[in-house]
Amino acid sequence: MRHYRLVVAVVVAVVLVAALIGPAAAETSVEAWWNAQPGFGLYPGEGTQVGDRWPNHLDAWYVMELEEAGSADTNIFGWYDATMAGNPGATHEIFAGADPVGATKCIYFDGVDFFGFYMDPRGPGGHLIYTEDNTNPADYRQAWVFDHPTAEFGGWVIAWDDIVFGVEPIGTPDHNDMIVTIQKTPELPPSALLTISMLPLGLAYLRGRRRKES
Repeated sequence: MRHYRLVVAVVVAVVLVAALIGPAAAETSVEAWWNAQPGFGLYPGEGTQVGDRWPNHLDAWYVMELEEAGSADTNIFGWYDATMAGNPGATHEIFAGADPVGATKCIYFDGVDFFGFYMDPRGPGGHLIYTEDNTNPADYRQAWVFDHPTAEFGGWVIAWDDIVFGVEPIGTPDHNDMIVTIQKTPELPPSALLTISMLPLGLAYLRGRRRKES
């Protein structure tokens, strides 16, 4: 009877260990994810950085899609005011940890000259990490930024590593904890849509004035 109980205990322990290490071992690497995307071509290599903050041209929306969230369901992704290089300003949440893979958001950057992206790997109150290396602890490159290979009007693929270097014990960086694809669209921004919607009212007003004057 004791032997039976021991066997059961060992089996349960093995199952629990497998459950704990299984998801990490099964996480998709950035390279594997990239190579599986239609039209992306071969993975360009780790650490490719095509920018860390971008000028705001106020000429389009950006459609963002949450592609992977391999590490935690508490990660928060958003954009921040990067007008002052190396000195992040106000942050604006885009994706929360509860958002599923495949979630999309349409964002327009208004009221800033430059923007960048951030991730909060522990939810509210955690250590924010940024696309600008020099704003991160130990100047660590928390985000790999790639040109989006199939975005017709431009865009990026941002792959994050959620271990904060210099703050937490760091293992092997994988940058597959959150992957976000960003594509620029030629759609008119809200300010332009508002101007167009007001145009008929303006024309009607001008016509009314002309009639009174005549």
